Amino acid sequence: MSVASDQSSHTHLGICITLTYLVVAASTAELPVWHYHGYNAFPANFFGANESGLESKGQLAFVARHQLSGWGWQVDQQHHWKGGASEPPCHGGCGFPVNYSFDESERLFANAQRLTDFLEHEGGATQGIFAYRQATQANWWFKVDGRDATSAHPEHFYKATDGKLCWQDGPLRDFRVPGAMEYYLSTTIEELCNQAATGDLTAVFFDGVDAGGVRQARVNQSFYGGSNCSWGDYDMHTLEARTAMWAAYRDTFTRAAVRLNECGLWPIYSMGSAMDTQISTARGYPGSLSLFVDALETSGASWARYYEFWGWSAAGYGIRDALSLTARGVPLVMHSYPGRGGPYDITMGAAMFLMVQSEYSYFGASVGGIRNNTKFGPWDDPGWIWHDLYDEKPGKPIGDATFDTATAIWRRSFTNCEVSVDEKYNKANITMLSPRREFVQRLSSKDLEWQEGEWRRIQAFK
Repeated sequence: MSVASDQSSHTHLGICITLTYLVVAASTAELPVWHYHGYNAFPANFFGANESGLESKGQLAFVARHQLSGWGWQVDQQHHWKGGASEPPCHGGCGFPVNYSFDESERLFANAQRLTDFLEHEGGATQGIFAYRQATQANWWFKVDGRDATSAHPEHFYKATDGKLCWQDGPLRDFRVPGAMEYYLSTTIEELCNQAATGDLTAVFFDGVDAGGVRQARVNQSFYGGSNCSWGDYDMHTLEARTAMWAAYRDTFTRAAVRLNECGLWPIYSMGSAMDTQISTARGYPGSLSLFVDALETSGASWARYYEFWGWSAAGYGIRDALSLTARGVPLVMHSYPGRGGPYDITMGAAMFLMVQSEYSYFGASVGGIRNNTKFGPWDDPGWIWHDLYDEKPGKPIGDATFDTATAIWRRSFTNCEVSVDEKYNKANITMLSPRREFVQRLSSKDLEWQEGEWRRIQAFK
């Protein structure tokens, strides 16, 4: 079975001139395997997680409204242990559980099959369906990618100077080790290719492709958020070591993209803003993103970059760096976190997205909150709702994204809307032309406050 049956090829020409940026088509490759509908309707993305099991028919109907859909890594960790252990037991100094039988890969693939079947019988907007994998960690809830990999080759993972495995939700991969790259390609990537053979899976999201190696390391700082190892535990606080690590990740995921394309899969690589040119140069590791893009461009692979925390503010580096990618034919997938709980506004994130939209680019927004006395995170299914803006049809861009240095305002015109983003005052405006409707949002430091471990919007302008 296959949801995405109409193939199309694309050509691109990237030109960048002072203060004017040309957004181009996605890729010269014949991937993705579906025709882009993101100009005919708003290209909404769903990226949820259902800890209780496979999606119900009602939830599938909601997911099917989005053009790009898939599920993340969350599982109900407390109820899938044999023996009911509350925490994953450790083996060999921690790193992988010894009594866990659940396989997240099977669950994600089953959801993809169920969504494909729903689309074929009930219809919907979804064209691309993706699965999830963690690039940095061998997550213990995956069998092939996690537990099997750790058991077969514990030497493929980072170890501290005292010999302990460095881990978070599984041990942290070290692709610098001889054989680690080849093993990963022959197991994790081939498992995905086997699943893609049914036609139910057409894309793969890889989390943490930046690998932490582009961060401004400190000796006593946790290597990867929540890890039991610090940079200094294994001398990874040196620029030389981090450069070697980054090169190994670059080579691994360039080869992975080529192989996945051969299987009909479109890789979506999540890369933190620390990789972007302006930030990385200021922190002393220039070229981290460009080196990765150069390698993928040379390989001829088709892929997309995923932006986490897109649209927190009108910070120009996000728009500028995104435009530098679309100018090279790289489409973008954006995830925005607007206000938390209750009514909230996605205008800033959506306006910034429209400023850089190219073919095969998608936008999604989610929040955390409490529903039916149950707390949920922004990655859980309840964190995703259908926004009014998703029902609008901005149309095709009829002008390039431009930036006025005098006013610090970005502007872009579409066949059915005008979009502006004000860097100086953190304001965004999306004006639909027919029927006329205006979406306005203004962000300031007064609009956000830290509550219960997360940023929450305390005032929205609409």
